[in-house]
Formats: sequence, structure tokens, C-alpha cells
Amino acid sequence: MHTQSILGLDPAQLDRLEARVSAQIGTWQHPVGRRRAMTLRQAIETCLFALRHNHSQQALGWTVKASQTTISRTVARVRRAVQSALAADQVSLADTAPAERLLVDGCPAPTGTRTGQAGKRLYNGKRHKAGVNLQVVCDRWGRLLHVSDPLPGATHDAKAFVATGLERLLAEHPTLGDKGYQGCGIHTPFKQPRGGELCELEQATNRAHASARAPVERAIALLKRWKVLGSGYRGRLSALPAVVRTVVALEKFRVYDKRFE
Repeated sequence: MHTQSILGLDPAQLDRLEARVSAQIGTWQHPVGRRRAMTLRQAIETCLFALRHNHSQQALGWTVKASQTTISRTVARVRRAVQSALAADQVSLADTAPAERLLVDGCPAPTGTRTGQAGKRLYNGKRHKAGVNLQVVCDRWGRLLHVSDPLPGATHDAKAFVATGLERLLAEHPTLGDKGYQGCGIHTPFKQPRGGELCELEQATNRAHASARAPVERAIALLKRWKVLGSGYRGRLSALPAVVRTVVALEKFRVYDKRFE
């Protein structure tokens, strides 16, 4: 069975991640007292499996023969350790040259219908789903650089661009976005006039723009292969920003592996 397709990282990357998490956590199995249900390697693999496939904690518990409460505690602890272990050398917008062309797009992450105050404005009328809006930035090759903290799913991309600080962070970069970012000061396609048609030059420009933006679509598709963001987040909304940051750290670790050696 191919490890990377199941856990998102290849065996060598898993070894390096385990070493980093071990240094972050310290002693996992104490020499005296009650032993943990899983080794550190098993705990890391269970955490990655949970993020990669978004199974319920009961299902995860059955696969490793542990209780749901053990799975909950272990996954939460290891997730925090993974995020901290990879935080020191995360590639970010600060590592890009000022004139480098970047790509931005909104990434909807479904959460299911939530009730109460915390669930307000999650429903996106355009997509007919409840979720959150993540702003994703990558370079021209589709390598992930930045993912914002989640905003309510009803937030328009242009508003999210300002609210997440991307207007300031990308001010010195020639940036490409889709029509949802018109008026944000970045390069967007020509909009078809009401009752009219685009000229041939405008149509050709839009085709070139769409081709140049294709890598950000691929970056989002790879990000959403971590099913916790792609198929519907199950947990508490208050924990979602930390989950997003962990998934982003893991995806950057996968993409920029040579820089983490």
C-alpha cells in the first residue's frame, strides 16, 4: 500500500516528521505507570490519517483498537506538536521576491450546517453549502505559500482579500486573481459588458489569464486532498483555524521537502 496516498507523506518524510515531533513532545512512553495505547509513530500516523481522510473518531478508534476519547486526546496533542515542529522553517510570502508574480484564489472548505451564533454566515448561496472561505496564495508553479485563517463561507473573495490582510501583503507583487477580485488592485479577467461581447483581444487576454492562473487551482485541489478541508470538517469551529494551519504546514512540508532536510 502506497504510504503517501494514505497519509500524505512518503516514508522518508514520515521519519523526519517523527524526529521533529519527538523532539517537540519529549518522552512519549514513560518507563513506569500506564502505557499509552499507541507508539509515537502510530499516533502520528493516526493524526495524519484523520486529517487526510476525515473519518470519525469512532472509526479511527476501531482501526487502532483504542477508545474514542483516546483518539480525541491523541490526535489533538499530536496535531499541535506537528504544527509546532514544522513552524520554524515554513515557506511564506516573506520568502518571495517583491517582483515575483503570485496567484490568489478563494478555497471553500465545507463544515456542514451549524446552529447557533457560531454558525451564522457560514452558508454560501453561490455554492449552496455551509462552510468557510480560505484565501490561498501560491507561486507561478503552484507551490503553496500562504493560506489565510478561515472566514465565514458567505464572505465574498474581494472582501476576504482585504479582511485577511492580503491587500497589504501582496501590494508589491504582480498578482493574478479571478473576477471575484475585481476592484482589489490585482490583475483580473475582463468582464463581459451587459448586453455586449468582449473583443477578440480581450478574449485572448482572458484565455492567457486563465492559463496563468491554472496552478493555483491545482494547489487548492492538492490542499483539499486533506479531506478534513475537502469533504466536510466535523469538529468544533473554534478549533478549525488550528486544523487549517496544521494541514497547511503538512502540505508545505510535502511540497518543499528539500528545504526541511
